[in-house]
Amino acid sequence: MSLCHMQAELARELRAAAKAVAENSGSNEEDTSEDEGMRDGKAAPAQKSSLPAAAEDDEAAMKDIMMTRKTKKFYERVQRAQQGKRERVEELEARKQALKRRK
Repeated sequence: MSLCHMQAELARELRAAAKAVAENSGSNEEDTSEDEGMRDGKAAPAQKSSLPAAAEDDEAAMKDIMMTRKTKKFYERVQRAQQGKRERVEELEARKQALKRRK
């Protein structure tokens, strides 16, 4: 696979990730349940990793190396947005637990 093909594939993955983040950022607070595996009464399928953790880290590092500067900055921005959303959800869940204890 040539460098151009890999960059095009990474760009598609990043656009898909950005679209997913944009869709999730518009979701309301009710969508985040305490049990992330349970949504609408259905259990989410278990995610199995075919690669050991070290191999996944190496693969992620290789993807970062192959990205252009513009693509890498966009990817990092998407990752920061996802992390910020996770932190916000954790903060809201902590507040919810605190309110339950007060009652």
